[in-house]
Amino acid sequence: MAHFPDVGGFVLSGRRVQLPRDLPSGLTVVAFAMWHQRLVDDWIAWCQRAHVGVPVVEVPVISRSWRWQRPFIDGGMIAGIRDRAVLARTITVYTDVGALCEALELPDTSTVAALVLDEGDVVACVRGPVDEAEAGRVISPALRILDGHAT
Repeated sequence: MAHFPDVGGFVLSGRRVQLPRDLPSGLTVVAFAMWHQRLVDDWIAWCQRAHVGVPVVEVPVISRSWRWQRPFIDGGMIAGIRDRAVLARTITVYTDVGALCEALELPDTSTVAALVLDEGDVVACVRGPVDEAEAGRVISPALRILDGHAT
């Protein structure tokens, strides 16, 4: 079973977290490139429209070789976002991208992955843009976990 690896992250609203421990139940959208932001935004908008109350977290994953630029990269994101709610749901992770993909059983970084986690275990995953039929594969387990009925 795929499992979100134990990695440190930084919530853009200003605090350090440990993943997957500090991820809320709900939907975690993992992105690997700046152009993925449109896809992330679409997932978040769909979830907020269709499933109000389901928490969504976005996790930009950046190669650890850029860690030394973290203040500049994160600072640029913070300056560009400015919306407190978006900053509070965005967690940057600087890590070995290949190892993270392997742990999550993702074949590559070509698109986003919408994940539902239960204590770090991936119970559902959909890759790519929002598609109503595919999105149901992640929202149903998320709702069950939120209701206290783990899958």
